[in-house]
Formats: sequence, structure tokens, C-alpha cells
Amino acid sequence: MKNEMHEFALFCEALPQNSTQKKQLSITEPELVHRIKNVLRLKPEESLTLFSSTHQVTARILSSEKKQIIVTLEEMRELQPLSPAIHWLLPLLDREAYEHSLEQLTVMGAASITPIITEKSRRKPAADFERTHRLLVAAAEQSKQFVIPTYKTPITLAEALTQTTSTLLLFCHPDGIPAQKAIEKIQTLKSTSMTCVMGPEGDFTAEERLLLKNAQGVPVALTKTILRSETALTVFLGILRSFILHTA
Repeated sequence: MKNEMHEFALFCEALPQNSTQKKQLSITEPELVHRIKNVLRLKPEESLTLFSSTHQVTARILSSEKKQIIVTLEEMRELQPLSPAIHWLLPLLDREAYEHSLEQLTVMGAASITPIITEKSRRKPAADFERTHRLLVAAAEQSKQFVIPTYKTPITLAEALTQTTSTLLLFCHPDGIPAQKAIEKIQTLKSTSMTCVMGPEGDFTAEERLLLKNAQGVPVALTKTILRSETALTVFLGILRSFILHTA
């Protein structure tokens, strides 16, 4: 039986834009050096995947010192976002549900995430963008879905709806059309970009549902039961990616 070793993937923003610019890379960022040497315990001649916001590359370790690791760069590729581009308006859920949602959106290739403030928002927008970025990066490393979503500044639902440029707006609602019909609509319109949103805990208010309707939003029913917000996101996004999964 062939012995296939697991290849680790780590985020490294210092990657060059292409392998012709630089064949070797000196890694000196302390946390990255620590993870390669002491967490993954990789040694010279072993390899891993490094990725930045634009590229991924197979990196083979040449030397490993206390504060520096030198790697050769092989098979560099430009990252390809999934298509259609899915832009997600994410209500401010409680912290655990919100962070779980961020992970799911990254794993399933959302193009962007816009935190939205709704009438029933339970907390204020978080100011810790560094923590958010770490969560997105960790989800990308784990899933090998290397295109990290653009994380935007929190705005109100009304503001988000006026700013969207997608050809299609979908939102979760128990009285909406079946998910299968939504997929057929996407395929008929040949949508290359869509905006999706699920309600916060306690759902949207009547006024917010009217905003969605006036923005030509299409309500989509996922199940006959009432789902938690983060569960609705996972189900909805999973359905979309399962039926319309391809790369740009």
C-alpha cells in the first residue's frame, strides 16, 4: 500500500508573487518558525504547503536553524477563487456561533464576509480584527481552501443591501422557495456573483424582511424545522457549493 504522508499547510504572507522572482525563501517570522520546527516538527528535505493571499507553493526545507528556516519554492500557483462568488452578510451572533460561522464561510469558499447590525443583534461589533484574521487563516490552513474571504467593516442591514452589486440576493426564510428551486434559479440566471444572508437569533423583524423584499431578495426555505442561525448558514452554503461547485 502506498504511504501517503499528510502535507501541512501554513499561511505565509511573505511569499513572492511568483517562483521566478525567488527560488528560495528565508522564513524568520518567529511564530511561523516555531510552528514548523516545534509544532509540526518538520526537518530538512520534508515539505509543506505555504500560501499567501494570492498564491500557494510547495516548500521544501533546505535548512532549519533556531530563528530561521530556508525553503526552496516549487510548483507555485495563483489562488483560484470558487465561482460563483458568494458574498455573505453575517449577523452579529453570540461569540461562539459567530466564530463558527466565520470558519464555515472560509472552509466553503465565501468571497467576502460583511458583519451586519440588525434589530436583534445581541452584541456590538468586535474591534479585534487581528483575532478574526487568525480565525480565517486557521480555517483556511485546516481545510486547504486557501482563498481567505475579504472581511469587511460592520454595517447595518439597510446599508449592506444598498451596497450589494451581486446579480442575486438570497435569504433564509421558512416560507421561501425550496432550496432546489433556488439552485435552478441560479443556474438559469448563470449568476457569477450572489449575496446571501440568514437571520440573527430571533430572526429578522418584519421591517427587515420588508427591506430584503424591496431589495429583490429571494427567500429560500432550507428545512421544515427552525434552524439556529449558524446551522442555517452551514446548510445553505453547503447546498450552494454542492450543486454549483466550480472554479473561476
